[in-house]
Amino acid sequence: MKRQTYQVAVIGTGPAALMAADVISSSGFEVSIFEKRNTPARKLLIAGSSGLNVTHAMPVEKFPTKYSGAPAFWSNLFSLFSPKDWIEFIHQLGIKTFKGTSERYFVEGMKASSLVANWKERLSERGVKWLFNKR
Repeated sequence: MKRQTYQVAVIGTGPAALMAADVISSSGFEVSIFEKRNTPARKLLIAGSSGLNVTHAMPVEKFPTKYSGAPAFWSNLFSLFSPKDWIEFIHQLGIKTFKGTSERYFVEGMKASSLVANWKERLSERGVKWLFNKR
């Protein structure tokens, strides 16, 4: 019996879309990413052009107080993927981080471009298809 292959479309190339593509492609699914611009993660690159802080050093138990909505929802979410997990993921992409005096973590070099490039390379190596200039 032939194993069925599933194809998944991810719309956009923001951090959430890239993470979705990463998780889905790591599970063996064929992923195509559709982006309306001609490059990935434009807003992330703009936001990270003058110093990309990726998380805060506060204890994970305090993170739910910084978001609106039910604290139990946020506590559960951060138990599944914590700020520490996010930092470790960035390190897996070959990007170093450091904690600044503001208690925020930054990527080395203070720019988002290396983070985006390494993430794009990782996804491409898994066979993720990039479809730019698509609405």
